[in-house]
Amino acid sequence: MVSFLLSAFAVAMALLPVGFHWNPHDWKELACVLLELFSILIILLIVVQANVWGWHQRWIDYRLIAELIFHLRIVAPLGGASAFPQLPAHWQSYGQPAATWMAWYVRAIERRLGLPDAQVNQGYLLEELGRLKHHVEGQVDYHHLTAKRYQRIEWCLFVAGLLLLVATLGCCIGHAVPFISHDWHLPESMPHWLTFCCGFFPALGAAFAGLVNQGEFRRIEKRSESMVQQLKLLIAEIDRLQTRMAEDQSGRQYSPDVLELASRTARTMLNEVLDWRVVFLDRPIHPPV
Repeated sequence: MVSFLLSAFAVAMALLPVGFHWNPHDWKELACVLLELFSILIILLIVVQANVWGWHQRWIDYRLIAELIFHLRIVAPLGGASAFPQLPAHWQSYGQPAATWMAWYVRAIERRLGLPDAQVNQGYLLEELGRLKHHVEGQVDYHHLTAKRYQRIEWCLFVAGLLLLVATLGCCIGHAVPFISHDWHLPESMPHWLTFCCGFFPALGAAFAGLVNQGEFRRIEKRSESMVQQLKLLIAEIDRLQTRMAEDQSGRQYSPDVLELASRTARTMLNEVLDWRVVFLDRPIHPPV
C-alpha cells in the first residue's frame, strides 16, 4: 500500500518546480527530479521483491497456519483432530490448503502433541468449555474492534478523497476566474500553485482510492460484524451446554457434545479465514497504475 502514496509523492515532486516557478535546470528542480525518480524506483523495487520472494502469498499462508494451529488448540485437549479445510468447487482455482506445506506443518505439530493425558470427566469437560468460551469471547472482541477500525479507516479515506475532489474543483474555478472577470487579478504566483494543486490533489485522491480498493476495508468490516453475531450464538450454545451439564445428575458422558461444539466453533473461525484468504489472493501486489 506504500506504493500508492509513493506514486502521489512522485507526482508532487514533478509539479513542485511549477508551483514555485523555479528557473529551468535549477538545482532545486534537479533535486525534485531525483526524488521523483527515487520514489518510482522504490515502487518498482517493492513490487519486484514482493513477487519474487512471495511476500503476499506467504503473508496469507502464515495467517492460515495461525488459524489452523488455533483450531488444534481448541480440539486437541478433547481428543479431536484438526479439520483441514475443503474448499468449495468454485474456489478450487485458489489452491487447496490441505495439499500444501501448511497442512504438513500443522500435522507435524499435531503428531508432536500426541493424545491428551487427562481424565475426561465432567469437571474436565466443564473446564474445557470454559476455556472454549474464553477463546470465543476473545474472537468477539477482536472482530468487534476490527469492524470499528476498518469502518473508521474507510470513512477517513473516503472523506479525504472527497475533500481533495472539492479542493481540485475550487482550484479549477480559481484558474477560470480571471477569464470570466477581467477585474479580478490573482497574485503572480497563484496560477502556478493552482496548477500544482490541480495535478497533485487528484493523484493523492487516486492513491486513497487505491488504498480503499486494495485494503477491502468495507468487506472486512461487514465480515467481522457477521462473525460477531455468529460467535455470540456459539457463546449462547456453550452457556446452555454448561448449564445442562451442571444440572445433570445422571452421569451421562458429554464428551461427544463438547467435542462437536468445539469443532463447529473452530470450523466457523477457520471458514472466515478461508474467505479472507480468497479475497486477498485476488489482491496481489502490482504497480499503482
